Amino acid sequence: MSCRKMWMTAGCGVALGAWAMFWMHHAPRGQQARVVPVSVRQEGQPEGMECTPDQIKQMLEEQGRPAPEHKNLQPLVGTFDAEMAFLIEPGGEPEVSKGVSRNKWIMGEKFVQMNFAGSMSMAGAEFPFTGMGILGYDKMTGQYHMMWIDSLSTTMLTSTGKAGQNAKEIAVSGTAASPVGQTEMKHVFKVESNEKHVLEFWQGMPGQGEMMKVGWITYTRKAD
Repeated sequence: MSCRKMWMTAGCGVALGAWAMFWMHHAPRGQQARVVPVSVRQEGQPEGMECTPDQIKQMLEEQGRPAPEHKNLQPLVGTFDAEMAFLIEPGGEPEVSKGVSRNKWIMGEKFVQMNFAGSMSMAGAEFPFTGMGILGYDKMTGQYHMMWIDSLSTTMLTSTGKAGQNAKEIAVSGTAASPVGQTEMKHVFKVESNEKHVLEFWQGMPGQGEMMKVGWITYTRKAD
């Protein structure tokens, strides 16, 4: 196994070792003398497979470089008027509320942080509503990952999804705790243009064989 492949498969354990090795090379002379290892090598790894400092530097830079799939997230970045619509019952009229979502790149344009502020109408009542999500693409797993927290719940939702053939659609799935137990869920981002995208909410229902669409948010870009 090459040093490069070992790094890619070992992940964070090697990253911590790399940090230790860089410290060894750059520590003051008096501190360097107490450190014996001069390379990063996993237990059982054949001799000659050690990573040099230059190799580790190159790999760290490559690990932190955005992938082509990150470009699919660009239309989601900006400030958007948001219209939320949620169904109380199948086939019924949705309850509509409004808000604003301010979305920005973070961590070197690898993750989109979504910050929502507005209200939510549900069962005839209206509630102040704020939420924050983070959406990104993981080159190691080849999947999109999303997390979401908001003011109307103590639950942190997490979901993942493989990159599909259609760059205009990003779907992530997971499970969430509910009064009836663990519930399947799916979030689908549909990019219509750089000015507009829609986020659909799909959820598993007791007694239903398939998930049903329970709501959606239409985002329209605001003028700068």
